[in-house]
Amino acid sequence: IQKPAIILPMRDVSGAVRNMHIRPIGYGGRRFLPAPLSSDRGPLGYGLVWDALNAETLVVVEGALDTVAAEAMLASEPDVSVLGVPSSSTFHQWAAFLARKQRGTIIVVPHLDPPPHPGQKAAAAMLAHLAACDIPAGFFDWQSFHTFLGSSAAKDVADACRSVGFAAARSAFVRTIPGGLDDRRLGAA
Repeated sequence: IQKPAIILPMRDVSGAVRNMHIRPIGYGGRRFLPAPLSSDRGPLGYGLVWDALNAETLVVVEGALDTVAAEAMLASEPDVSVLGVPSSSTFHQWAAFLARKQRGTIIVVPHLDPPPHPGQKAAAAMLAHLAACDIPAGFFDWQSFHTFLGSSAAKDVADACRSVGFAAARSAFVRTIPGGLDDRRLGAA
């Protein structure tokens, strides 16, 4: 690493660091150390991975920077944990792991990708799997979030912080979390 970068640990479900994500600041793309994105215990992720099965409310976000933003926004919410998936391509691994969850609810916050919507499709498949296992889960209510935010430009959680500022994004995000589990959306795919 020869320029500034954010380095985030990627943990397995026991909390052990199994890989590192290197995110250059202002240049280039993300990089992972040459190690698998899963372990014999399950998939790797960011945030409070080890609390995923026990959290009263588990907010699953897509990406490292969204994890950092969501954790900061929800830090004062005692019953909410944030789990970050490294890529939409790992939603299926997390769906299989989270099918073991016996309490609480899950809110999935995919990026608002342009067509063909890979993150949203992967998140929908995750929710369908969880619904088949009778796990209470639903999509984050992006429409309410944009209304509370006063802008429809944000396509992900970190983008909202960047575009309207942390305080406004935090307020909108916290207000939207309960709406993400609206009965009409539970298990929607």
